[in-house]
Amino acid sequence: TGGAAGTGGAAGTGGAGTGGSGGGATCDAMSCAGCCMGTACLPGDSTAACGSWGAACQGCPPSFLCTGGGCALDPASRWDLVIVDGTVTEKTSGGEDWDYPGGLPDPLVTVYVGSPGSPVGSTSTMTNTLAPSWNEYFADFRADELGTYVGFVVWDDDVSSDDVIGTCAFVVDVEFATPEVGYAVSCGDATITYYVRRH
Repeated sequence: TGGAAGTGGAAGTGGAGTGGSGGGATCDAMSCAGCCMGTACLPGDSTAACGSWGAACQGCPPSFLCTGGGCALDPASRWDLVIVDGTVTEKTSGGEDWDYPGGLPDPLVTVYVGSPGSPVGSTSTMTNTLAPSWNEYFADFRADELGTYVGFVVWDDDVSSDDVIGTCAFVVDVEFATPEVGYAVSCGDATITYYVRRH
């Protein structure tokens, strides 16, 4: 009888082999509708552990939400728009000097966000240059505002009346824009470099 008991013990060892310690416990698409953290199945709906259908859990970066099992930009997240620098053509598109007689332009940029209605502000004026450098920021815009409309009007700031150097309108898809990496946009006779950063 003692020997029989010993045989029973061997059977018990076999049972342990099919458990977690023996590698039988798994987390995959067949067993988990959320995301897998090792062998643990998590809901997959938090920014710390986001995912679905047995994929490995991932953390969402700042300004992103976990939605539908994936990380997506929070449309209400806040961002700054930075006007870095620019270049202006040596002559106007009509072949004329910017300032008479033979003077260089005095560039500034008026900025619109969300709509082409009222501007959010303007940069300072850079005097007598074809290569203005500003590094000035306009603060606290929603991501969905930047994704709806951004417009620049580049001016030659003159004493009597300002001349338009160029205009441009575009959208900033913050989800795919690398923060603090400059992007150049053509605005008539000027090219303006900007970037976005988290507010």
